[in-house]
Amino acid sequence: PVQATDADIFGAFLAQMGKAWDASDYRMCSFKHVFFDDLSTEAADGTLAPPTAQELQAKRAAAFAASDEALWSRADAHNPDPSRFCPVQLTGFQALQEKRREEKRRT
Repeated sequence: PVQATDADIFGAFLAQMGKAWDASDYRMCSFKHVFFDDLSTEAADGTLAPPTAQELQAKRAAAFAASDEALWSRADAHNPDPSRFCPVQLTGFQALQEKRREEKRRT
């Protein structure tokens, strides 16, 4: 058997740490969280109308494809209103900051 050197072990550790902070890899990045996007639209009378089935299905498919499957599925199982909300994974600090800006702009 080949003995791993300290340099080999440290190199593997550095590579793993790099992946843990790489927001472009939504499966390996350690900083990820699922939020619920409200897909409702405001009707003329001020009430919220749920999205069409096609809109909801398209958004769910796109969000699932860009998410850690286990994390997304767990969030989907706890979805407070599946007819309006879609789980969406944010990965990395930049994505969280963009979400915060968007929410601030909406309020």
